[in-house]
Amino acid sequence: MPAGSEITGSDVNDTRPAVFDLRGYQVMLAARAARAFDVETRELVQNITRNPALFPDRYAFQVTEAELAGLRSLGVIPSAGRGGSRALPWVVTQKGAIRLATVMKSPRAIEAADQFIDLFAEVLNQLHHGRALRLTHTGDLTPTPRDLRRADQLRHRIYDAMDDLLNTVVDRKTKATVTDLLADSSEGIQAHVREWLRSRGLGNAQTEAQTLLILEQVRDLSERRQSALADAELSREGKVLENLGKKIDLVRQMLTLLDQVEPNAVAGLLGSFAQAALPPESPG
Repeated sequence: MPAGSEITGSDVNDTRPAVFDLRGYQVMLAARAARAFDVETRELVQNITRNPALFPDRYAFQVTEAELAGLRSLGVIPSAGRGGSRALPWVVTQKGAIRLATVMKSPRAIEAADQFIDLFAEVLNQLHHGRALRLTHTGDLTPTPRDLRRADQLRHRIYDAMDDLLNTVVDRKTKATVTDLLADSSEGIQAHVREWLRSRGLGNAQTEAQTLLILEQVRDLSERRQSALADAELSREGKVLENLGKKIDLVRQMLTLLDQVEPNAVAGLLGSFAQAALPPESPG
């Protein structure tokens, strides 16, 4: 039977289990791991298949037709006709995810590998000196409830600030907003940002990158309009554009703060394995 925590990430309405039992291992779909590493599933699987010595079955394996049918009957994997893949999927164990962090080159993988190395070095040093284990940087891997509350608050504030920025009127004559003047690149950005900020755990890096791109385009728009204003209009619209620049800086600062509050996405993925491994609490 499937075990473990519910799926987290940009697909917030998906209630299939993130971690489940297969062949005596607790595993996660490679597609889920790829999202945490911010790479395509194909790239992650290639790292596995091209390095068989690094990824024995206890780290990663491809499911069989019979296993796939069983997982679909349990709702772990969707049917092929309803968004599911026709290819046999790969799965990774917790150890496989850690091994992937050491061989993949994405920024998220490198950040996670650095965290694991720091943790291992700290534990090894304390064991070598016969000391009781006391970890000093666990917040990088396991956020506190206070951190999670702060992240939720920041998400709401970032969306409100982004919404306000995109609806700023930058042409008093035509009443055109930033969204109007950046129609192609900002189309639907509010909805995407809202979805991203609603996500927990595995963040949507593509939406974050799109948000940062929009911010740069808004800044470019602001600078171009500032230079094009006639002297007579400078005092009126110049203040609007100056305010727009402050809004851009505010959103960027909040995005940076959100990165500092939330743990690395790969660490969050591994936390799903850890949570699934915990035995159920006995009734008190």
